[in-house]
Formats: sequence, structure tokens, C-alpha cells
Amino acid sequence: MLAAGLSACGGGTQSSLPSTGQQSGVLSGQRSIESIEEAGDVTAADANAASGARTIYRHALGRVGAPVAVPVATAPVGFFADEPGGNLLDHHGPRLETVISHNVYINCGKPLDCWGDPAGFLQNLAQSNFIHVADQYIGLPGSDRYTVGTSQKLKYPTPNNILYDVDIETIVHHVAAKLGAGYTHEYHVFLPQGTDECFDGVSGICYSPDNLKTFAFCAYHSYVDFADIGHILYSVEPYQETPGCGDTYTPTNAPKGSGAPPHTLTDSTATVVSHELFETITDPNGSAWFNAFGFEIGDLCAFHRNVINLNGTNYTIQPEWSNRANAGAGDCVTHT
Repeated sequence: MLAAGLSACGGGTQSSLPSTGQQSGVLSGQRSIESIEEAGDVTAADANAASGARTIYRHALGRVGAPVAVPVATAPVGFFADEPGGNLLDHHGPRLETVISHNVYINCGKPLDCWGDPAGFLQNLAQSNFIHVADQYIGLPGSDRYTVGTSQKLKYPTPNNILYDVDIETIVHHVAAKLGAGYTHEYHVFLPQGTDECFDGVSGICYSPDNLKTFAFCAYHSYVDFADIGHILYSVEPYQETPGCGDTYTPTNAPKGSGAPPHTLTDSTATVVSHELFETITDPNGSAWFNAFGFEIGDLCAFHRNVINLNGTNYTIQPEWSNRANAGAGDCVTHT
């Protein structure tokens, strides 16, 4: 297994030029009916807001086989072959009692073809017992607290097929200014196959399946403070059907004799977006729930897979860590 908690300063200095969207519409898939709006033009004002934004915390899911240690800014970044264990500890920072997930699809005409059905997964997750694994850390039970809002779709230029954090934050500013800021929204930015993402142009810390020397992470969650619209929570969700990321797993409850549970593009996408969502709920700013080694709820179970039925649909995805499991010793679970 492999996970990494990454802290860095600054929103970056490199950016691609903003571009335009097209028409709005509704996408019907096998598992969901998703409301998708065209986000319209990303503007120079969005780019300026991103270049002046303050980003303090990134927490990344490292890819299998990543370098042992990579420096970023002035903060050390640790990548580990196995996550050190130990229950999560409450560091008393903010956690999310409720949040609306918004999917933001970049440079893809048909999201079902590019990422499977992340919206359908998030809808089913929201109606399942699985999401309530987080309740023990939030201190609040109850249904319909983690819902799915309107999705956004837009085109954005990717010179050399690379985006940087400042590009992501330009996009996030654009959609959050329309849909809402603060701790009640999270924006999941989905990147299509063939698009790399790097923290900046100098650190060499990237999602880059085409360049193993810089291929450090699979996805991450973060926050950014904009001068005009304030605090925004987001995650970066690159294409996951690639070795070392969403299609890499250890079967934990595969049918006997089957070797490993089968998985689909939707599963590979879902296991990572659920990892980031659970971590945002329980530790949005890097100051709430993590263990003595800095690992969050998803890290301790990363790259394990269970076949989980969520609201009547089976998914092959990772479990999450429960402090209450195993008589209080903690374990990876799929239900409360």
C-alpha cells in the first residue's frame, strides 16, 4: 500500500490560458441521471484569483512504486511503501457535518466514456450505510448530509498535456463563484486520460503515468483561500485506469478461488473519489482526524478492495478506517 500526506505553500505560478465551454445538458447513464451544466468561459479574473490564492495543505494518495521521499517547497513530503497503523486521533480542526459534491469534468464530451459513472457512485454512496463510517469522527448521525449537486463541464487548454495546481484552482474558482464556497461544497475535478497534473513546474511532484520519474501521486484533496470568494474545498481526480493507481489493489474479500474481484472504469474512479471524499469530510484542512504518522481515514485502507453493495449497486472499491472496529483496535470496514 502507499499513501502520502503532502503539505505545500502557494498556488503555483504556471498556468494555461483560460478557454470556453459549450452547451448545457443532462447526461443519462446506466446508474445515474446527472445534471451537467456547461461552465462557460474561464476568465482572466479566475486566473488572477488563482495566482494570488493561498494554498497551505494538500493531502495526496501516492501511487504504488513512487519515490521514497520528494521535497516540495520547504516542507518534507513522505511516500511510504506501507502506511503506519494506529487509530485516527482528533486534532480538533474543522470536519464536515454536511457537504455537497460537485463533479467538474475537464475536456471530455461524454463523462461516462472518460471516467465511468462517478456521479452515480456518489449518489449511491450518499444513500448507503458505508458513508456513515464517517459519523464516529463527525459526532453527528443522520441521512442526506453528503449529497450530490450540479456537475460542471468545461474545456481548458493543456499545453504539453500538463495542468498545474494553479490551473486547477483557476477552474475551481470559476465554478465555485457560481455554485458556492465554504465548508458545505467540495469540487471534484476530473481529468481525462492522457492529462498529467503537477503541483507546479519545478517540484517534479506529479500525476504522470507517461513519466515515472515524476509520477508521485494518484489524486489529492486540498483547500484554497481566495481573496474574493473565500475558502474552497476540492479534489483532483486524474484518470485512474493506470498501473499504480485505481487499477492496483489487494483483494480483501474476493470470492474464494477468483484471485481478485473484477473492476471497471467506474470502480477505479469511484475508489479514489471516495478516498478523497471521506478524507475531506473527516480532515478538510489537515487539522482534524489523522493518526500519529499523519495518515487519514482513507490512507490506512488504500489499495485494498472490497466488493461493496451501495444502494443496490455493487462496486469494487477500497474500505475506510474505523476506530470502533475490532473492539476499538481499528480496522478497514465497509459498514458501521
